[in-house]
Amino acid sequence: MRHAIARDLPPRPPGTVLWLHASPGAADDGIMALLADVTDVHPDLSIVATGDAPEWPGWCVLPAPVDTPAVARRFLDHVAPAMGVWVGGEPRPVLQRAALDRGIPLGAVGFEVPPQVPLRLYRPFADFAFRLGAAPARPFQVEAVGPLSPVPRPLGCNEAERAELADLLARRPVWLAAGVAAGEVAAVLAAHRTASQFAHRLLVILVPGEGLDPCDLARRAAAEGWSVARREADEDPEEMVQVMVADADELGLWYRLAPVTFVGGTLVAGARCRDPFEPAALGSAVLHGPETGALTERFGALQAAGGSCRVLDPAALGAAVEDLLAPDRAAVMAHAAWSVTTEGAEARERALSRISALLPPATA
Repeated sequence: MRHAIARDLPPRPPGTVLWLHASPGAADDGIMALLADVTDVHPDLSIVATGDAPEWPGWCVLPAPVDTPAVARRFLDHVAPAMGVWVGGEPRPVLQRAALDRGIPLGAVGFEVPPQVPLRLYRPFADFAFRLGAAPARPFQVEAVGPLSPVPRPLGCNEAERAELADLLARRPVWLAAGVAAGEVAAVLAAHRTASQFAHRLLVILVPGEGLDPCDLARRAAAEGWSVARREADEDPEEMVQVMVADADELGLWYRLAPVTFVGGTLVAGARCRDPFEPAALGSAVLHGPETGALTERFGALQAAGGSCRVLDPAALGAAVEDLLAPDRAAVMAHAAWSVTTEGAEARERALSRISALLPPATA
């Protein structure tokens, strides 16, 4: 707790500072997604986080200041935040009152008043600009919102390119393999061959994962007899092209064009896979293997809702792709996946709106 009481605090970040204080266990994935939204809208913003806040690139993370007048004064003098966001219901009345007395607006997200805690400790919360929480917390007025969505904002794309490619691909079936690991190339191409037996004009868009060179991927596909186009060579998926090798930078484009996405990195152990909520949020049904790593909970949520299908080997992947070539089946799964990603989106948008209203306008 040295930094909580010492005078030698780390340098203040430049520009406008948002101060985030996280109560124990309160900074979940939804909160982190909300802060990503805030920094997207306010790109010139710096974040100073205290309490039980995770280390995050670009953040200045400090222990919670001791709740005494001298420490509160020293901390606020140094950080000089434009506003503060209090996550959870941990009271620090001296620190909170010191900030409010300086005219620093504070807002609470995930606000609650735990039982058996003296209500006097929560008095500063009455002067917060907003309090968002899942349940009433008398005597405070609380805007009732559920958990914040942890889903990242949908990846963007060039709309003109999307429209042009959608027209080019309108009369043929398409599926996407996103973030393919080196150890999965043979499996994905075998699955494509299986599915192509039932849809002769089938196109697969291959986006290589980390460590897999697009040129090598294109050569491997061509060596197996596929007609290959490469996005980085400005080649289009014309009628005779069976394999399109694309870039991860344009995944927002490919998710929108492909009704079915296989999340690469999930058929082999030790590979890094992409977030399955990325394709789900853009209306693509999700296929994946058993190796879901740190994202197991997200894959499980999609599978439980009927928004994804788990496959164990190339034969099963090919069969799943073939099954989802039926537009009605893909649409049902894609809608189920999309529904999972929209849960809590309204709550997060409301929190973003409340925070943005208290921050200085973003500079151009």
